[in-house]
Amino acid sequence: MAQYFFDLLYNFTDCMCCFPSSPQLKINNRSFKLMRLLGEGGFSYVYLVQDKATSELFALKKIRCPFGQESVSQALKEVEAYNLFNSQSNIIHSIDHCVSTESGSKFRSDGGDPGSKTVYILLPYYQRGNLQDAINANLVNHTKFPEKRLMALILGVADALRAMHQYRVKSGASSTRKAKGVRREGEEADAERTMQMKPKRRASHRADDEDEENEPLMDDEVTRSQEGVEDGDLRPYAHRDVKPGNIMIADNGQTPILMDLGSLAPSPIAITSRSLALAVQDTAAEHSTMPYRAPELFDVKTGSIIDTKVDVWSLGCTLYACLVGKSPFEARSEETGGSLSMCVLGGDWRFPDEKSGASKGKAKSGEGEASKNDDPAISEAVKDVVRKCLTVEPSERPDIDELIDLMKGVIAQMPEDDVAVILAGLKRGDLAAATADALAAAQASTIICTGHCQPELQPVIDHINRKFKNANMIFVTADSSSLASMREAGHVIKRIGLPIDGFIGFPSVMAVPWEMTADGHESHFQKNYLSYFLLVNVILDLMVPKSRIVLVTSSMRVEAPAPTWRDIRFSNGEDYHCLDGYAQSMQAIILFIKSLAKKYESRSITAFSANPGSKYYSVSVNSADFDRYQDQCADVCYDRADRDMAAAEGDK
Repeated sequence: MAQYFFDLLYNFTDCMCCFPSSPQLKINNRSFKLMRLLGEGGFSYVYLVQDKATSELFALKKIRCPFGQESVSQALKEVEAYNLFNSQSNIIHSIDHCVSTESGSKFRSDGGDPGSKTVYILLPYYQRGNLQDAINANLVNHTKFPEKRLMALILGVADALRAMHQYRVKSGASSTRKAKGVRREGEEADAERTMQMKPKRRASHRADDEDEENEPLMDDEVTRSQEGVEDGDLRPYAHRDVKPGNIMIADNGQTPILMDLGSLAPSPIAITSRSLALAVQDTAAEHSTMPYRAPELFDVKTGSIIDTKVDVWSLGCTLYACLVGKSPFEARSEETGGSLSMCVLGGDWRFPDEKSGASKGKAKSGEGEASKNDDPAISEAVKDVVRKCLTVEPSERPDIDELIDLMKGVIAQMPEDDVAVILAGLKRGDLAAATADALAAAQASTIICTGHCQPELQPVIDHINRKFKNANMIFVTADSSSLASMREAGHVIKRIGLPIDGFIGFPSVMAVPWEMTADGHESHFQKNYLSYFLLVNVILDLMVPKSRIVLVTSSMRVEAPAPTWRDIRFSNGEDYHCLDGYAQSMQAIILFIKSLAKKYESRSITAFSANPGSKYYSVSVNSADFDRYQDQCADVCYDRADRDMAAAEGDK
């Protein structure tokens, strides 16, 4: 208990030392402000930090290297690996790193050696979190990954693994030089630390060094494993800890980023002795997460070969976890009450919709008994990918090339599941924001939002991203008072390149005083009508068959006169009334929609003008039920965009 207290107190004072009263830290002359703790484990902590000069956000990994527990070389092995793969877009890279000497602490239970080292690694920050965060969100919200999008994510991870499994030595490349420089830095730091130790302890380290020289190549080698390998020759590596928590999701919501290369190991490793078998097994127990660890790492046999197929097994477990919510062996072990390791070694697992007596996930098409719930079943082709990955015998398991070919074939045969919708005119706390929430709840995997000011709208986007981890919110700046801005927004959307299933546009202004835009148009007419006329026409070629275009309108007061269209500028404001300007823009929208509906009927593109209901406007100030009405109005807008509604009603 006393030791636990001392360790806890040390960790607290250590953080206070690194991040003083004004929490900040310097890494190689760059100053960072500590924002919050993102995670921790073992001797490492990960913080969200902000560059004080540029305001950019980064993830900072701090690794303590206490004497006798973890060397600086081992900690820097991660940076060494990052430098090898820094050209791979779907493998995380380190931006900077440093090794600092921490002053001793009287609170440390081991005496607080004054030469203790700490390694800091600066990494990119991905605000969407990792795949495990998305799995947790699915469990909370009772949602699932769209299968095709999930398979595309897993294929991206497989591409990252292929870069490791088929790495070719580039001894002259800057990446390799940097990696070797990191290794030397770690060795020098360890040597300096050793010189500060007591003679008895130094002797112990010399004995350890002699033992290491007698051992074959071990897991903690990275660039040293390339010695003797000629330029261009293969020097494969295995990640050894593929799991949902080590797969970040890039800010575009589409790209997986494989991270945490501290477990990286040269591959294959021939197990030539019992001592080497135990060493590899112990390393796996320390660095490879148990529910995702391959069976050959649980019980390493003398005479066996540990190769890159351990990652194929882990990727299969990861895919299963995304589909079901947990590793196949966690699920089976909880179901049977048996040992997780025994489930892994025996290949004992099954899909939830298979017979309770089925094991090893080997039920073929038609053999499984569907579970008695309304959840969509996992397609047989996707199940087959998992089954092949979770083949207990490594020689029968596909290698990474075979797995990639298999997944590409499966994806090619899958129907489209992405529902990309453009939501134009987003504002904070209004009908458009409620509609965005409704679309995300309906698993529209990509919502392209346009609006005038991103900082003002970012809280709306962040809220939806947190609430629905599978929703991909993309913001495109579009100022309805500038036709040039709207045209550029259309081109940005075209560069994104996603097929568009729906377009929903909301009025920008209502009954405002007289104003002319910089383009020379009355503000209602341009902001509510011309801006969307331009944007829709720019992106029309992205609209897929059965897609829908919805422009939101509203009812006018009975006593308001109908637009005459004789003078759309109202004599430059002399004959202007705010209701007349608004009515003119609404009628222009309806005429535009009628024209679109007729023109694109042959392409099965349906166009609507939708009046969400006058309740939204009449109760927006005084009614306590405003939020309920707002949600109901959002449902109207969503219904009009639902491509499966064969008989939707509207002003067409």
